[in-house]
Order: sequence, then structure tokens, then C-alpha cells
Amino acid sequence: MTLDLFAFNLGYRLLYGMLTRSHGYTPYMLSLMSTAMTGAWAAAQIPLGRLVDRAGYRRFLIASQLLSCGILLGRHVTGDPRLLCRDPQRRRDPHQNLQGEDQLEPP
Repeated sequence: MTLDLFAFNLGYRLLYGMLTRSHGYTPYMLSLMSTAMTGAWAAAQIPLGRLVDRAGYRRFLIASQLLSCGILLGRHVTGDPRLLCRDPQRRRDPHQNLQGEDQLEPP
């Protein structure tokens, strides 16, 4: 369990570091985001727990594994990392087309 918590917190540290560097989030903004995520997670536990108790945990485990495999397979087949997340380094000017050629000046 300690290793799970370490890996979980390491993921959050990486996420917060990326958000701070690429989007300029402040510690206050990160704390609000963390509070909102924890609150949403806590609010979902009771209804989802009742649903799992009613339908059986194996169905939910199978569904979550199939969803994960589908996402990873789609990412592998397309080779597009944006299938999993948005890449902040690949921001595109809205006045350019997909080939990167300039279009007419905006009105």
C-alpha cells in the first residue's frame, strides 16, 4: 500500500509541475483543483459503491480493463499522443490550416 501511495503522489507532483510550468498555475489554483478533485471523488464513492454492490464488481473490473485496453490500442494504432492528453507544446495558430500554410488575413 505504501508503494501505491508513493506512485500516486508522484503522479500528482508531475501533473502539478507540468501545470505550473506550461500554464502558469499558482499554488492557490492547484490547491483549489486538488480540493475539487478530492470532493468529486468522495461524492462519487457512495453511489458508485452501491452500483457495484448491486451489479457485481467483476463487471466493473472487466469494463474498466476493456476501456483502458481500447484507449491504449487506439493510441498505439494511430500514434497520436493527443488521444490520451492534450499536448501543450503543439499549440497551433488558428489562422493557419493543417499544413501550416498561412490563410488570408482575418477580417
